Amino acid sequence: MLEEIEEQKAEELRRQALEARKALAEDTKRRKDEEELEKRRKLMEKMKAEEETKRHEAAQRAAKRAKDEARFTSIPSALAHIESSYGLGRLHALCQLVSAIVTKIMANPQEAKYRSINMDKEKVQKALVRPLGGLVIMRMLGFKEQDGHLVMSKPDLALLKRNLPLFQTAVKRQASAVPKIWSEVDEKTTPVELRYFVLLELHNILYQAAAAPDVRDCRTVDTKPDSFKSRVGAIPQATQILSEFGFKPSTNGFLVCDGDIDEARFQAGLLDIKAEIDKLAPHTPMFKLIVAIAKRHGVEVMDDVVNRLHVAVNRILDTPYETKFHRVRLDKFFKSSGPIENGSKLFSRLGFKVDVVEQMAVMPYPVGFDPELLTYRRDDMLRAREFVLQDARKRREVQQLKEEEQERLKRLGEVAPMDTD
Repeated sequence: MLEEIEEQKAEELRRQALEARKALAEDTKRRKDEEELEKRRKLMEKMKAEEETKRHEAAQRAAKRAKDEARFTSIPSALAHIESSYGLGRLHALCQLVSAIVTKIMANPQEAKYRSINMDKEKVQKALVRPLGGLVIMRMLGFKEQDGHLVMSKPDLALLKRNLPLFQTAVKRQASAVPKIWSEVDEKTTPVELRYFVLLELHNILYQAAAAPDVRDCRTVDTKPDSFKSRVGAIPQATQILSEFGFKPSTNGFLVCDGDIDEARFQAGLLDIKAEIDKLAPHTPMFKLIVAIAKRHGVEVMDDVVNRLHVAVNRILDTPYETKFHRVRLDKFFKSSGPIENGSKLFSRLGFKVDVVEQMAVMPYPVGFDPELLTYRRDDMLRAREFVLQDARKRREVQQLKEEEQERLKRLGEVAPMDTD
């Protein structure tokens, strides 16, 4: 009998312990559920607050832009603002784009595709959307903003015809003789690198003359050095371009610009030369080589190699008489990075004489040493390096944005069930 009583007591204790554990588990689950719901609620509030802040900031920017745009009462006033605030280059880009759009609409007034412009395109963003005044001009021509597009429902051909000369005149006003003369350069027989460096020299010559018109040295070009003869002198059209801007032969082998500097004309020439430079920039041998090395061995390896080569070249340029800096052991140079495909070609592109068997790169000195050419090539190497680094950064940013968007959508998916309860 006593044993039965003890057994019943033990059974009751086990039952109570089981119920206590069950109650504790249920309480723990309830608290976790409440904490999770509270976490989701706070997350939702935070997301809503962030969205509200973004909407508020966007509304403020739109209100400010609308207030700024209100002062433009005509297309000429908007064009004048763009030129004074953003420069001739941006005005030129806008006028070229608008002229092309208006011309197509006038030639094909029934074609709706010519009356719808995607505002997300980089060219449209840069020329029309970002500069204050660009969208005002489009509205004055009859366009309206609609779902990320500039749309003209019904073209007013008389309005377009009346305003088209404004844009055409602006484009012509900036035109120079550079494109026509430079188009006569024989691309088959004239290396890309030579054309690119000659354009850089032409840009420097015109820029110095325009920047300091009262300084005679800035308006004088010495044609006697071999460096001038081997670059600018090697392309007749380059000398012709200088002549177009007033540089005439003088005594002792100089080209001198003696006349008054027409600032607008020089600016037009600089813009056209810059446009030609930009066309060639991605096609120079050095640029293509740097991009290939980054693609084959990775951006970090490329960056390391270029940084160390930059130091080596600077030593040569800073102290050219120290011939010890003119010799580089390739096997030692590439020891930290490991073998680099076309690594020796990188030295050759800079002007080093490379002996692959002896693993030695030597910069000629003094005969054959051209510090200006070496500087151009070094700068081209650095330009290519910077392009690759910026491209890599953009790719990382795009990937990060994608991941953040995926995470945001994932959080929204987790929060969604709470909204349906």
